[in-house]
Amino acid sequence: MSDDLNKSILLANSKGEGKAYSPEELMSLRINSWKGWDCAAGFDHIQLSPDGNVKAAACHVPGYYGNIYEGPLVFATKWLKCPIEWCMCGTDMRLRKAKSMSARDEVEGQVARGEIRKELGEASQAEWVGTRHWDKFLSHPKSVSWDISKRCNFSCSYCHPTISNKTDRLRTREELFTAVFRIMRGFSKGERINWIIAGGEPTLHSCYLELCEMLARKQHIVHTQTNGSRLPAYYRDLIDWSNIGISVHLEFAEPEKIVEVAKAIIQRKQEALQASRNWFGVRIMVPPGRYPLALELSEALQAIPGFQEHGLVFMSMVYEREARDVLMKYEPSEFDQILARS
Repeated sequence: MSDDLNKSILLANSKGEGKAYSPEELMSLRINSWKGWDCAAGFDHIQLSPDGNVKAAACHVPGYYGNIYEGPLVFATKWLKCPIEWCMCGTDMRLRKAKSMSARDEVEGQVARGEIRKELGEASQAEWVGTRHWDKFLSHPKSVSWDISKRCNFSCSYCHPTISNKTDRLRTREELFTAVFRIMRGFSKGERINWIIAGGEPTLHSCYLELCEMLARKQHIVHTQTNGSRLPAYYRDLIDWSNIGISVHLEFAEPEKIVEVAKAIIQRKQEALQASRNWFGVRIMVPPGRYPLALELSEALQAIPGFQEHGLVFMSMVYEREARDVLMKYEPSEFDQILARS
């Protein structure tokens, strides 16, 4: 299997066959459908909306557990049956899924023993889906995807205002910390959590660095999905406490600034052991016709000293504003170029 760190989703079967994919590959190739399978959404993972509603996953499968800011909260005790045609969120795709619970037990045993050694021929032959990084799942078996607010300082044409806008309020420090402790008590019950925090733009919250530091000191994993608009010094501090994924939106982002931010993060990862353990990646969102600009930025990032060892850059195609499971229209050659760098 590929060593590309972005290929984090493993499709496998009981024959010991497996293949790793990136979320972008699964979506672009339309092999991101597991309708009718058993899924750990709600059991391994919960999704927090900007309004505080706690659900099983971003795909809105059945499962509402209450409001994190209001309570009371009741969490799932078993897996659910997926009714959704397309799995569109990278975090949701990494959740454990199986054609049957017996297949789950068999394949997970093989994964744990390192017995997935053959290449999976066709995605249709898979019986199980999960994270490729099984050891990390075992150390942090619970995960939380948290769209912490819709507030963003960008207004990308393909982002629907129900996802991102400039009007929704930011949460207070008390609200955020109270929500975190409710999740720790009610959902994870002492187990370590992998927190995936996005928005809107999460770093707009003045207490965000403090929140990440608190979670990291409690041995949780934090992943921050940001647009990279803060100053380089901010991200230099953040990489001590959180993985950082920068989504570059070419309508607003300044490529030169993204490079400076990346330099600051790479420098800190080279200096500090704690920072070096945290993942850093740049995902360039590429609307139709913008591949040359994306390629130029990709090459500039890869030319940063130390980036090859401490960073990752890849590209994503963009979906329609009103239909989140429909890709924008790309020329075939551009489609292939972006897919090759997904």
